[in-house]
Amino acid sequence: MRSSLPDLFDAQPDLLFQLVTMLNPSVLQDNRVPVYTVLQEPGNFVITFPRSYHGGFNFGLNCAEAVNFAPADWLPHGGFGAELYKTYLKTAVLSHEELLCVVAKGDCDSKASPHIKKEMLRIYTKEKSWRERIWRSGIIKSSPMPMRKCPEYVGTEEDPACIICKQYLYLSAVVCSCRPSAFVCLEHWERICECKPRRRCLLYRHTLAELSDLVFTSDSNRFEERSPSNNLRRQISCSNESNVLTKKVKEGHVSLAEQWLSRANKFFHHPYLGDACATLLKEAEQFLWAGPEMDPVRDMVKRLNAAQKWAGGIRDCLLKVQNWSSGHSCDLERVPLEYIAELLNYDPMPCNEPGHLILKERAEEAWRLAQEIDSALSSCSEISMLESLYSRFCDLPIYVKESKKLSKKIASAKIWIDSAKKCISETQSAAVDIDILHKLKSEISELQIQLPETELLLDLVRKAESCQSQCKEILKAPFSLKNVEVLLQEFKNFTVNIPELMVLKQCHINAVSWISRCNDVLVNLHAREDQDKVVNELNCLLKDGASLRIQVDELPLVELELKKACCREKVLKARDIKMPMDSIQQLMMEAFVLQIEKEKLFVDLSGVIEAARCWEERATKLLAQEAQMLDFEDIIRISADIPVLLPSLDDIEDAVAMAKSWLENSAPFLVSSSSVISGSVSSLKLEVLKGLVSHSKLLKVSLDERRMLEMVMKNCDEWQQDASYALQDARCILSTDLNDDGKYSCLLGKVEHLATRMESICKAGLSLSFDFAEIPKLQNACSMLRWCSRALSFCTCAPSSEDVESLMEAAENLSVISVSGTLWSALIDGVKWLRKALGVISLPGNYERCKLSDAEAVLAESQSIHISFPLMVNQLVNAIHKHK
Repeated sequence: MRSSLPDLFDAQPDLLFQLVTMLNPSVLQDNRVPVYTVLQEPGNFVITFPRSYHGGFNFGLNCAEAVNFAPADWLPHGGFGAELYKTYLKTAVLSHEELLCVVAKGDCDSKASPHIKKEMLRIYTKEKSWRERIWRSGIIKSSPMPMRKCPEYVGTEEDPACIICKQYLYLSAVVCSCRPSAFVCLEHWERICECKPRRRCLLYRHTLAELSDLVFTSDSNRFEERSPSNNLRRQISCSNESNVLTKKVKEGHVSLAEQWLSRANKFFHHPYLGDACATLLKEAEQFLWAGPEMDPVRDMVKRLNAAQKWAGGIRDCLLKVQNWSSGHSCDLERVPLEYIAELLNYDPMPCNEPGHLILKERAEEAWRLAQEIDSALSSCSEISMLESLYSRFCDLPIYVKESKKLSKKIASAKIWIDSAKKCISETQSAAVDIDILHKLKSEISELQIQLPETELLLDLVRKAESCQSQCKEILKAPFSLKNVEVLLQEFKNFTVNIPELMVLKQCHINAVSWISRCNDVLVNLHAREDQDKVVNELNCLLKDGASLRIQVDELPLVELELKKACCREKVLKARDIKMPMDSIQQLMMEAFVLQIEKEKLFVDLSGVIEAARCWEERATKLLAQEAQMLDFEDIIRISADIPVLLPSLDDIEDAVAMAKSWLENSAPFLVSSSSVISGSVSSLKLEVLKGLVSHSKLLKVSLDERRMLEMVMKNCDEWQQDASYALQDARCILSTDLNDDGKYSCLLGKVEHLATRMESICKAGLSLSFDFAEIPKLQNACSMLRWCSRALSFCTCAPSSEDVESLMEAAENLSVISVSGTLWSALIDGVKWLRKALGVISLPGNYERCKLSDAEAVLAESQSIHISFPLMVNQLVNAIHKHK
């Protein structure tokens, strides 16, 4: 790539990282680079190995996904890639050192352990070499990096990057005091600034000892035996000894560390000096980053830190005690006794600090005071004793936690005393709630303090409880006004607010107010015209009186007056609206019971009742006698002047309405027969007429039209009887047997006579203008008789073909449902035979001829019909002989 595209690489040295350039595969093959192709189909995976150049394209629409993953044997390639990124000054995706350390700390299988061990050993060797080199160069300051929040995850927290090579600085970095925000890796430490090496500082996340342990940890995941680990240690040792620079640094480093340890040991044999301790800790920074050979230095650093913390705590406590004792300022903080006890309980003491003896004396004084406070709080002490203990605490420069309970108890006692004084004071302006007394009583038992106000308060509580008990006893059942007034007089000036006593006072006020209202309302009730308002006032008064918890003597009187007012109100309403007779009589009975019947209102009501009684007697007589319409209308007019709902009025009005309705419905049937137009279509219903006649028997009014309608009904019945007889005669004639030829002339006369009679009956029925069901039957039967008369006439003459065809058409148009019989069937068969016979006989107008056999068949058929046509049979016989 570089030889094929030199210009592009000159312009952009990291061209291979940009994924924007593709070289023809043939060029790669010409330069002996193996090239492989593969067609990836749906469901296939294509894996590319580290450092392999690859590219591809789609044959059409496609959706593919690429995922980066790495097995353990990829770690060396990852290290190579990290070095390549550093060479090209390109920021890596993640820190390779961080990934390696996190994997080494976790659980890994035996297959991954060799790769992790190998890469960890390389990282350790490189880190050790560079740390020793920069120490040799004069950078002796060192400091650990801040701890991560989630050290078991990769990439969750971003590390600083080298300002030169852009790589993440996970394991170590170099920083200078001139640029605290700029960091470089160990390889570029000389390029961070121009300051002297003494001003620079090494930042490290793990000591070399910790990195060495990680190497051993990764190897122990693979082998349980101890020998491989020993081999690894020898390998690390050999790799260290092979480096001459490393050996020299190590010898100088250890020699300086031994000198430092000697001075640190001497430090603990003398009284504690803070500056000397700080100097030793600062000098120790140059040793802490090293390997396991510096573990004694680390242990000594822990002792020095503990001594510095302990001695600083002792001195700080003494300073605060002295400042507080001299100043007594509220802004100064006192030292907690628990913190002092924690410092004094160190065994052995971290260092020789003389001030701890002074602090111990002050602490013993505080412990004695704390014990006295506990004793006083656990027993029933006097308030003066508690105040004395608290005064001693206020002068003490050490904070005792028991003082908080003591202060709270004293404050609670003072609050209780103030509340109790307010309750038992005779000059107080407002009453005290009994709940407050009970609360104070319960608080005094909880406080466990001897107070002079206790007995006075308990006397007041006993008196309040006695009053409350009496009030509850009265409130259990209905009570009289007198008993309440006696109790209220007894506790008239009582200064305790008792709910039950307040209830009784309110009940007394309500009762007195109600009695006053009652006396005002009951004045001249009978003389008032607005009795509806009187009823409302008495109802409200009665309702309020019933809600009173105190029994009042005026309540029965209010109930009685309410009944009287209701009775008066009903009478006044009866004057404006009509009321039933029974209701008015009931009102009079109520007036007699209430003894108010002599009032003018009820005297007038008696007159109305008498007028209504007389009207009822007359109405009863009219309904019993079937009087004339004028009498009924006259009594209805009289009822309008009587302000009572009369019981018989509905019957009178119903009788009149029924009569008028009957007359209206009967009017069409009462028209004279002369007014009916000849030939008009019947429209009156016979069933309606029968209903009207039947209904007329229920009328209570005497009417002349009743007899007229009964006469019309009689005529209709007589006509129906005549029609029924005529139809019966028609059935008899039509059922006549025609076996005897001599009966034809007699039967013909009967048929014509009956037909004439039926026509007369039909005419009479139509004149009555009713829709008789017999009229269609009569008309049909009459038509059939006329048809039979014509058919019988053919027995004595020779009909023409036109006459026969006309008769057959008439037969088809007749209805034979209501009337039919033997005669009808015989005549039908005979007329059909005549039609056949006329078809055989050759007449002058007949241009068609038939066969002889057909003529003989027609002649033979004449023997099977029940009627005889002699003339037609003779003609047929002559025609057959003539043909033969």
